Amino acid sequence: MKYCLFLLSLFLFSSAYSQVKNDSLPPVKKDLTAEECKIAAKRYAEMTDTETYKQFTSHTIKMVKMLHGATPPDLHISDKEAVRTWLTTNIAQTDFASVDEGVEMIHDQYVLMEKVYSENADVYTYMRRATRRQLGQITAAHKQDAFDRLYEESDKQ
Repeated sequence: MKYCLFLLSLFLFSSAYSQVKNDSLPPVKKDLTAEECKIAAKRYAEMTDTETYKQFTSHTIKMVKMLHGATPPDLHISDKEAVRTWLTTNIAQTDFASVDEGVEMIHDQYVLMEKVYSENADVYTYMRRATRRQLGQITAAHKQDAFDRLYEESDKQ
């Protein structure tokens, strides 16, 4: 269950980022230099230590638990009415006390996600240019920390 929560949170984070930024960013050449990869890894580690990122991660874990396996079709959107429509039909599949609670929690997730991106645009520019192997190198140090935090959060509840 904990592993599923972690994978779902990573999926939400990465798919939301690609959808939000996809239309506004031109194509880029993949492959960072060795120096750029080191800088990206350092900046990624710094990003994961920010209060905004910690809030985003904590909120993601709470939201994933509340969704209880249900997946809104457009979680990345800021359109509260679209989220409300989905929740009205699917509220019984979630652990939200009400549609309003769910709408606010999902919208807050979108706002936090946007804040993380805007505060760390350089990191996401590097990540967008990185190859898959380089992405693994950039995020490697954080992966174990993320699993540890996920388990700590899950154990508290």
